[in-house]
Amino acid sequence: MKTLLDEISPDGRTIVGSSALKECCLKNDELVVKAISRAAAAPGITGANIINLIGVEALIYGGDLIEEFGDLMIKTIEEMIKKHSVAV
Repeated sequence: MKTLLDEISPDGRTIVGSSALKECCLKNDELVVKAISRAAAAPGITGANIINLIGVEALIYGGDLIEEFGDLMIKTIEEMIKKHSVAV
């Protein structure tokens, strides 16, 4: 599968910043959109485990990826929490 990262971030084989990923998403780069969606599943499942284990009422997510892809990632995180937690 081809990606726009080669054009947007020439050093993409070693370093890729969140702004380059965001630019690819805005240009509907299928591979990057899929990767970001898959990357959001892990914190969602982890959040569900925390809820199940200690019953917290709120989780706080942050960082460059959340700042750049908040809408996409938070939606996936919420879906994973609902799917994998007992008490939501």
